[in-house]
Amino acid sequence: MPWFLEKIFMRVFVGRTAVGRIISVTEWLSEVVNEDDVILIAFPRYRRLFRFAFPIFPGDAPCRVVDKTVVPTFVVGNPKECHGNVSNLWVRIFGMPTFEIWENKKRLTGISPLRWCTTDEEKSIALRIARDAVKLFLIKGSRLEREYFHPLTMRFSLRTDLGFALWVNGELRGGATVENCPLGEGVAEAAVRSLDQSTFRPIAIEELDNTRIEITAMNRPYIPLSKKEREHGTIYGEKGYLLKKRSSWFLPETFNVRRSSNLREFIGGPAQGKNHFCQIRDNAAVFISEVDDFIESQDRSRPLSFNGPTIKLDSATLDSTFLIQRMRSAADWLCVMQAVDGSIQPATDPFIDRQRQLNWPRFAFSSMALAAFGRAVKEKRYVDAAEKSHAYLKKHLLENPEIEIPYHDATLSYFGELSLFLGKKESAIAAAGELKERAPWRTNKTTTLPQIGNFLTKFDEFREYAMMTLNVARENFEAAQKHPGHVLVPVWAELVNAFRGVDDAFSDSVEAWLISHQRLDGSFSETTDGGLSYTRGAGKIFEVLALRPEKNSIVIKKTLTWLVSMQYDAENTFFVSPEIRPKIIGAFRHHSLDPLAWIDVAGHVILGASRYFSKQNVWKQNNRSADSVMRPKGR
Repeated sequence: MPWFLEKIFMRVFVGRTAVGRIISVTEWLSEVVNEDDVILIAFPRYRRLFRFAFPIFPGDAPCRVVDKTVVPTFVVGNPKECHGNVSNLWVRIFGMPTFEIWENKKRLTGISPLRWCTTDEEKSIALRIARDAVKLFLIKGSRLEREYFHPLTMRFSLRTDLGFALWVNGELRGGATVENCPLGEGVAEAAVRSLDQSTFRPIAIEELDNTRIEITAMNRPYIPLSKKEREHGTIYGEKGYLLKKRSSWFLPETFNVRRSSNLREFIGGPAQGKNHFCQIRDNAAVFISEVDDFIESQDRSRPLSFNGPTIKLDSATLDSTFLIQRMRSAADWLCVMQAVDGSIQPATDPFIDRQRQLNWPRFAFSSMALAAFGRAVKEKRYVDAAEKSHAYLKKHLLENPEIEIPYHDATLSYFGELSLFLGKKESAIAAAGELKERAPWRTNKTTTLPQIGNFLTKFDEFREYAMMTLNVARENFEAAQKHPGHVLVPVWAELVNAFRGVDDAFSDSVEAWLISHQRLDGSFSETTDGGLSYTRGAGKIFEVLALRPEKNSIVIKKTLTWLVSMQYDAENTFFVSPEIRPKIIGAFRHHSLDPLAWIDVAGHVILGASRYFSKQNVWKQNNRSADSVMRPKGR
């Protein structure tokens, strides 16, 4: 069947979007395949083998392979179909929720392509080249000689597209891209271009010691975004973006210098061009690619790889001691956020130091989490901070009831839990009594009913009202399951805790439903139909999964790995000014596209940690040094 007819046939079975991506992939494959390469295109309703006839000429299309026993060397298509045809001998060279490309590593015997990503040693060499190029240009105004690159391995002669950034004390002070250059020479060229732009304040040689270098290799192929993805504003934060016709780029570090709530805002803002930053029209063709993105460590001793805008951690190195230290840093941050009067500001912005209005339920919840964590680690300063918060909350919730508190019911229930952790049963009973009078089960508020019901179950005299509340929450959940197209996932997590010991079978079913929405990176989908992964949601789910650490150990480890990678430390605050940095270390960024840090995320994580590690009996002999707390053990 001719290729143009094959495309029509594919469109019927895989859809217009997938066909557009397949065409882009086959055009790229025509440049890299060998004569014995075979391509499997695999979707649930379409599965065929193809190969290119040699010699290949520009514009050639693949031909269908009739022999179904032929072993493919590339697999393109739906992720589930792809995974059934690959093993550990394969490498994924592109991935998104509905489309993947896999390559057999045994198809090549010589130099491995850059799309398989660089090694740590190669990253270190690339950063050394960049630093040498920057230093030479700042001192003498000249470039590295060609002889400089001769000792490098052959991989540094492979061509790629590169992005480059210079960070000085939290400020982006240089950026450039180069296209289709040898890796070694391209790094040096991008380094010089980044210094020679009027867009940024010039870097002086004296600032070089405080400069961190970031390099991003854009790995081909480039896959087009569909019309539907653009209309929905879908953003893949871990990908690089290329806007054709203007040769303009958006690299993952973009999300560390500005916020974008949707794709229109993202591509409508400043993009990095070949030698400048430019404005992009939102009707430009948009392509995405995998990136190999890395930055110098703070002490310049090693490269740190990125996953999107955050530094990647190796889950194998996240032992209990390291994780507990990270949990302590989260609790320390909550103490930093506490005002003299005991209140806690709801969020920190890494871009600007400003006060925000009090968020009552998040304040009360985070205080409760501090009390629970302080008791678990036997740390008086955390309990003392919770005591100050309790006094502030008691004054406004119980002693001055005429004051209107937003989200009053949720705030009362968290205050009651806080009171119990601090041994103030009288305050807890008063909060429960007020909740009984307010009858929250009549308001039908999904996000607060499980928490309120769970709190009321702790008192025999309020158990009837607790069950009323929990039954409404259960009915809401079951009603949502009947329309599963777009259901929020984390808001139901507290049902696991609330029904544990009340209806264990139902609690188990909700727990299993939550786990089914965990992603490969350890995060959780915000909704049943996808969307961004929020640290608040993952933290809440970790909090309830930690009730059964042995049963959920694998899921919890993946969740903690992702959460810790989203936590601010000395390494991944390279884009934060020195003045703001102490006020954000230990916090968790909201999600990959938004660096804002909310207190309740830290609260969920340390509350989950107090459950998880207490049940494992590992709260002991932890190194409290700031250096060990803040330094990731992974790359």
